[in-house]
Amino acid sequence: MHASLMGTAFEKWTADLYDELGKLNVKRDVKLNKHTRHGDARSQIDVTYGLRDKRYVECKYHDGNDNVTLEEVAKFAGVLRINGIDYDQGIMITNKDYLARAKEYARKMGVKLIDREQLVKLDWKRTHQLRALVQAPPKGFERTLEQRIKRYAQ
Repeated sequence: MHASLMGTAFEKWTADLYDELGKLNVKRDVKLNKHTRHGDARSQIDVTYGLRDKRYVECKYHDGNDNVTLEEVAKFAGVLRINGIDYDQGIMITNKDYLARAKEYARKMGVKLIDREQLVKLDWKRTHQLRALVQAPPKGFERTLEQRIKRYAQ
């Protein structure tokens, strides 16, 4: 399946994930336009949620064994900064993992990172709200993550 199609499917899937986890005011593909003395800065945020304590989510779907790079995390942090959004309101979510330098940079900046392992736990929590309070996802649940995301590409 084409990478951009899977990226869009991952964004839709993530928006539904947050909505079904009970987050308020979930929106996808949000356009931001910040007027600066140097001109307009136009940005796009994959998913937002919250009312007063808003969160801005950047989705990174990666095929193969590629993990999210420092450059990808820094670009997202730049979008937050340009739009006057505190770094700790930013969340980057991926179906893989983050390179060590990316993790260190995000930690220093205050951007929250959600990797594959955490994503599987969130998906399990969404799917099994009550059971998720007392037990972890069963073996095999993680392997089907891509199939659940791919349904959004159809």
